[in-house]
Amino acid sequence: MRRAVVAFLVGGIALADLLGLAEARGDMAYQDVPLPPTAFQPVIAARPTPPIHVEPVETAEPSVAAPASPAPSASRSLSGSTLRGIASWYDARIAAAGPALRRVLGRYWRGHAVRVCVGSSCAATTLGDWCQCFKGTASERIIDLPRWLFARLADPVRGLIRVRVTF
Repeated sequence: MRRAVVAFLVGGIALADLLGLAEARGDMAYQDVPLPPTAFQPVIAARPTPPIHVEPVETAEPSVAAPASPAPSASRSLSGSTLRGIASWYDARIAAAGPALRRVLGRYWRGHAVRVCVGSSCAATTLGDWCQCFKGTASERIIDLPRWLFARLADPVRGLIRVRVTF
């Protein structure tokens, strides 16, 4: 009986070594086990957004030539605060807030519902990602829309559109 137990333990240790389940020893390197892509699923946590107080933001003039188009600006409208500027699209399911939009919305911008309009065409979305969006250049974008949402407002072939973002 004792021999059977010893043989079982030795066999189990050998099997664990063979499968890479044993801890690393000095003579054997640790082997990483790759995780499947499904192991990294996004977690969206609902966080209450505090009331937003928007004040005009003064920006320093860039040291390079003046932009061909005006920079995004904050203004008040009857339906809420509005930011005007350039929107682009990317292959994603959620909208990405540009630097100016994040600055105006403040710390709790993620999860914030916004309305994006081009002329009389409007679409609602929720901010869930961020983008550098050419920060500090004449090409700075205020929002990066998912392609499907951009297509509701304009042909994605255009690439960039002027929008009003109301929140």
